[in-house]
Parts: sequence; C-alpha cells; structure tokens
Amino acid sequence: MILGVFIVLTSIIAFTTSLNVFFKIIQIVVLWILVLYLIPLLILYFNYSKVNKNNVFIFDKESIIFNDGVNKNNFKLEDIECIELNLSIPLYNKRYRLFFWDEYFYALLKLKNGKKLYITCLLCDELEKFIPKHLFKRKERIFPLISKE
Repeated sequence: MILGVFIVLTSIIAFTTSLNVFFKIIQIVVLWILVLYLIPLLILYFNYSKVNKNNVFIFDKESIIFNDGVNKNNFKLEDIECIELNLSIPLYNKRYRLFFWDEYFYALLKLKNGKKLYITCLLCDELEKFIPKHLFKRKERIFPLISKE
C-alpha cells in the first residue's frame, strides 16, 4: 500500500514540477524510506539472525528439541513455564501493519528448570499453532529488539 502511494505521489510530482525540484524531492523521500523502513528492518533482521544463528528448533508430538549449536535442549510441553511473546504494537493489536518490521517478533521460552530460550520469527513464526494458548503471555513492544540479560 505504501509503495502504491509512493508511486502515485512520484508521478504527480514528476508531471507538476521541474526536473531539479523533482530530484530533490526524490532524494528526501528515499532518505525517509531508508530511515523509517529499511534501517529498522535491517537492525531487527541482524539482531534476530545473530540470536538464532545455527539454531535448530524441532517440535515433535512427544518432545521439543532446541539446539543452539553448543547445547542441545530436549524438553516436553510440561517443562515449559511460560512463553513470552514480544510483539510489535500492530501485531499485538492485530491491526494493519504499516512498516516492514512490524511483522518481526520473538518469543522468550522459559522452562521450569530456569533456562531461557529465544525463538525469533526467523526460526519459527508459527509457534502459537504448536503450543497450547495458556502458556503464552503477550507483550507489546514498540521495537521488539532482543537484548539478552
């Protein structure tokens, strides 16, 4: 939708202004697109990929396996204390998403033995389909960046 608005506005400006003014407006628009859309998207992408780099998450009917490359965690649904879903505001409120990075979220999986596992949407974006709803706690975040304690 935003891309369509950009194309329409660009066409109107191209036909109603001089070439010099048109290029200055395009530079400003591209700068805003970088600042508001692409840079936050890249920050979240690299943050999430750093956290879940080389991780494997396998959900089986009998057990769950989370391998982070160093430790292999085997546990069952009964071993989960809660799952804290950290969602952007539009995702939390189930509203229309304006920014590309609004789709990004992560889950902090807390086990009863005290372990904490981070599962980003890059690793598994359908976590709510596999795990019972009563284990989830939804948190609203303006910018769901992962910062490990």
